[in-house]
Amino acid sequence: MAAVVTYDVDARHVEVKNAMKEKGYSDFWTHNGQSYNLPNTTLYKPTATAATALADIKAVAAAYRVRLERALALDVGNWDAIPGDPHAR
Repeated sequence: MAAVVTYDVDARHVEVKNAMKEKGYSDFWTHNGQSYNLPNTTLYKPTATAATALADIKAVAAAYRVRLERALALDVGNWDAIPGDPHAR
């Protein structure tokens, strides 16, 4: 199973995103040789479920003492996308 989580926090955006990346999330995925870049606070993990993705962002927000303003986690199913530009590093 794979999951996507999108979220908003009130502070420390870069640190929160980097902590999620340390848990195996990425801001893009590759399918058939094409990379798909996700919006800034949307992350993908090929081995997560929606429930674990939501638990992970809650835990990271708590660890960084930021307010998780909103979050949505989804199991990846059928999808269509625009590849988008890579994120600035």
